[in-house]
Amino acid sequence: MPEQSAEIAILGAGPAGAHLASRLAATGRDVVLFDPKGAWEKPCGGGVPTRALREFGFILKSGDYPRKLIDRITLISPLERRVSVKLDEPFAIYSREVLNRLVLDRATNAGARFIRAAVADLEREGNQWRLTTDDGGHWSARYLVGADGAASFTRRRLVGIFPKGDLALAFGYNVTSEPNPRNGAGGEEAVVRFLKDFTGYLWAFPRPEVMNFGVASKLGEKTSDELRTLLKSFVCDYYGGKLPEESRLSFFGAKIPTLEFGSWKELRTTGEGWALV
Repeated sequence: MPEQSAEIAILGAGPAGAHLASRLAATGRDVVLFDPKGAWEKPCGGGVPTRALREFGFILKSGDYPRKLIDRITLISPLERRVSVKLDEPFAIYSREVLNRLVLDRATNAGARFIRAAVADLEREGNQWRLTTDDGGHWSARYLVGADGAASFTRRRLVGIFPKGDLALAFGYNVTSEPNPRNGAGGEEAVVRFLKDFTGYLWAFPRPEVMNFGVASKLGEKTSDELRTLLKSFVCDYYGGKLPEESRLSFFGAKIPTLEFGSWKELRTTGEGWALV
């Protein structure tokens, strides 16, 4: 397969990589995005807060991508105290697959090339990067950007992996929606629950056609089984004591970068011909 080239290669087509690609391509830069999944689902509430909606106005202007606007959030303390807040400005909740597709579509519409493949190897030769994809493709690029998440292949090769203390573990359920007997408004509020002696939280976010539930905590603080049990209990409680039937459930899991305060001082994100986002 003959070698192809680009000015800038971005590894990872999630919101960070795809948004960078759209900004660069819109100014005429030659950009190629590599990602084996493209837009995909992950354990995340999918909430886009009002501050982000103001800064990235294109999100709400893109009307072909389903979302819900939520103007109420309930917070539950470790002592079971509750406070419900009516927001002056609503925030948006998307499926992560939909939000990712929105940003990725903007990138390709701006002129970025999207390659549905993972980069299996990379090396620096002079002022060029040589990339090999897992489908046998060969590329060269002047500049390299790693936007490939918590388990970043780019970071591993250039800097090293995140230490355990800088990661969180998240699990999530999507539950196909039906009227919530506990909430006459159909569950149109977000719920965030905090637990005692727990670095993290649980959430319930209404999305188009599904309720998204999740739990996130510092990696190693709780075992995977303990987190799954907490999440299952939270979902059961939300539905009045019973887990929805299996046919309505889909399960997700992932690691998330959550850097310790001290780690920011030593964080390395750029070098000769490369950057991490």
